[in-house]
Amino acid sequence: MFLFFDIDGTLSIPGNRVSDRVREAIRKVRERGHKAFLSTGRLESMVDPDVASIGWDGGIFSAGARVKIGGKTLFDQTLPEEVTQKVMAEVSRQAVFYCLECPDGPYISELEETAFRSLDLEQMSSEFRRTFQETFLTGGMNRIADYKRTGAYKAIFFCRSMEAIDRIRQDLEGLIGVVTFENLVPDAPFISGETSSDRVNKGRALRMVLDYYGAAAAESAAFGDSMNDLSILQAAGTGIVMANAPESLKALGDRVCESVDEDGVALELARMGLIQG
Repeated sequence: MFLFFDIDGTLSIPGNRVSDRVREAIRKVRERGHKAFLSTGRLESMVDPDVASIGWDGGIFSAGARVKIGGKTLFDQTLPEEVTQKVMAEVSRQAVFYCLECPDGPYISELEETAFRSLDLEQMSSEFRRTFQETFLTGGMNRIADYKRTGAYKAIFFCRSMEAIDRIRQDLEGLIGVVTFENLVPDAPFISGETSSDRVNKGRALRMVLDYYGAAAAESAAFGDSMNDLSILQAAGTGIVMANAPESLKALGDRVCESVDEDGVALELARMGLIQG
């Protein structure tokens, strides 16, 4: 079996370590000969050492823009620079804050840090919390003014309203799509979104991995909690949605498992019969 795991909101709560129960479940799955891959919107360089230390057969990074099996890179594609420049221009007009994710690391826009530091992160989506942790709590990020047109995988951005995200989507129509991450609490102050392409996404990356091994989609399962997981949930033989995911995503998956803070991944792997025996 080929198994694909999102990180934030799936393997762990952003800012927290992966539970021992989930770590052990993935270890046992691999001991039984199954393959386990990360499937994340994160840059490869931004994967927490805690997550990396679990042990993986490969990974999908930057929402499908970079794909690796062991030490071999199967795919690595940045956006055309004219698209990147258009994205930067549009999101800078509509978003409160945005982050351009590039091979040499993330580049962040300017913002009122005091407004963000006062937020209740429990109100925000897993993608927001992930970016907040990386941007403010770790520090040392590149500033968008220093971006040297060296290529970007995608942009993630935060707006005060869905109307603002819709304007970004409309302005970028024909160039690149936009995925919205629904907030966990309806009245949260910011809504997050990111650029998304039919040509570069987690689902296409899953198919690359399966093609490499000569495996069929029926031999795969994917776990996720956000709308940028939709393509891989639909491409996999079985798409498993976390209970902490938005209702719109749950309706599109094959099944729903327990939430991330209930060790849903470990419980589902056991139900699938991939641990015992």
